Amino acid sequence: MTDNTPQIRYPEYTEKWNKYKLGEISEKVTSKNNNLIYNETFTNSAEYGVVSQKDFFNKNISNTKNLDGYYIIQDKDFVYNPRISKLAPVGPIRCNKLGRTGIISPLYTVFRTYNVDIEYLEQYFKSSKWHKFMYSNGNSGVRSDRFSIKDKVLFEMTIPLPSLPEQQQIGQLFQKLDQLITAQQEKIQHQKQTKQALLQQMFPTGDSSMPSVRYPGYDDEWSECKLNNILTLLKDGTHETHKDSSEGCLLLSAKNIKNGKIFWNKTDRIISIEDYNKIHKNFKLQQGDVLLTIVGSIGETAILKNPENITFQRSVAYLRPDKSKLTAEYLNIVIQTRQFQNELDKRKAISAQPGIYLKDLRKIRVKIPSLPEQQQIGQFFQKIDQQIQYNTTKLEHIKQMKKALLQRMFI
Repeated sequence: MTDNTPQIRYPEYTEKWNKYKLGEISEKVTSKNNNLIYNETFTNSAEYGVVSQKDFFNKNISNTKNLDGYYIIQDKDFVYNPRISKLAPVGPIRCNKLGRTGIISPLYTVFRTYNVDIEYLEQYFKSSKWHKFMYSNGNSGVRSDRFSIKDKVLFEMTIPLPSLPEQQQIGQLFQKLDQLITAQQEKIQHQKQTKQALLQQMFPTGDSSMPSVRYPGYDDEWSECKLNNILTLLKDGTHETHKDSSEGCLLLSAKNIKNGKIFWNKTDRIISIEDYNKIHKNFKLQQGDVLLTIVGSIGETAILKNPENITFQRSVAYLRPDKSKLTAEYLNIVIQTRQFQNELDKRKAISAQPGIYLKDLRKIRVKIPSLPEQQQIGQFFQKIDQQIQYNTTKLEHIKQMKKALLQRMFI
């Protein structure tokens, strides 16, 4: 690899890449929407900063004459919009592929390219190769305010270009990866929607004591119990202030429980063994305890698989099922039902950070079938969660592969 060739490329291409200024392969769009030639036609205003039909019909724009002076944007035009970036002046720069013409605020830069493959250029802007230019110029005093970098500076950006056939091949590769990502996202969304529908059908609602869908062989009515009467432990995490330690045990919180999983990284807190032992002087966490977030992000749940050297702050409650009445898998899934989540919502203590008191949590009533039916229901939803997790992991792998290729197939 040299400064003029990427780390990875198709073997049939060997010539060096050329570099052009953005202003040499594009021109700034300056056509204005004078006298309301166009009105709002886009619906993704959050992405492009364009005026949406919803804004217009809800009369959020009190004076439509304010639309005069907006740039006219066409299909395949690029939009530089730092207004939705936490890293201004970096971007994003995105291509309008809606196949429609609309208008966009003059706060943003719109440019139209020529003699370059649109898909290639869009994927280049999805990489971080161009960020260095934006940072260096954005931090040099050229930027007039948080939301802009001068046009004349932006168009000085160097764009590396291979031959047009190589551009097209690169663009098509990433287009296929984007399609894979979209298809995988849709698959996961469909699985989650299916799970939500089954949660409604496989648990009794309202005053009913039986669900609308259940396994054959079960026809008895479900019983209803207060949560406190089917647990052997209901307690929240530590309320104490603990000093951070370089080694010891993890001290996690509600933010570490999401989508049925417990996760942490090197940025999470560690406390000393001594503090850990003080917290758990009178009780120990056990495998199979069900964790429930009760402060801030309320209603997330997970089953504790490995309790070693891990503890939680008061934002997490520990629910230990009475094994003669309740399985952990069933409790974990019943917490996710709309009925249980509604009960949590009713009991939220409104403050700067909403929370659930344990005394209120204890009173929530839960409908339960026999243990064998609980086990079947728990196992069924475990399989669905495993499928969702498998596809989520697969999605992350595709995204990581794309991210790596974006860095190695461009210069």
